[in-house]
Amino acid sequence: VLKQLQKVSVSDVCISVITKSELLFGVEVSPRRRQDEAALSAFLRYVEVLDFPDEASLHYAKIRADLKQVGTMIGANDLFIAAHVRSLGLTLVTNNTREFGRVRDLATENWTIGA
Repeated sequence: VLKQLQKVSVSDVCISVITKSELLFGVEVSPRRRQDEAALSAFLRYVEVLDFPDEASLHYAKIRADLKQVGTMIGANDLFIAAHVRSLGLTLVTNNTREFGRVRDLATENWTIGA
């Protein structure tokens, strides 16, 4: 992941506010809270955190309806992240291709392959 991250411009790296929330939760429940908090703080200085735009709401509704119809729901936060990314026309970097691969028209990249 680090090798791939070093290949892209800082201005091209961002995370969803939902992802930030998940990372903050991880710090809250971590047995190494101080170290993880420091690492997360450093990471958040490096990336832009994108707020959830109104147009992502329609993507959320459509994605959820599509997945419900075929019986392949994904986790609640993953659903919001997918809607957020797709609404902005961005590419989601994830190793969770099993879930995100179910979302139609969602661009994904797995940076852990070949790592």
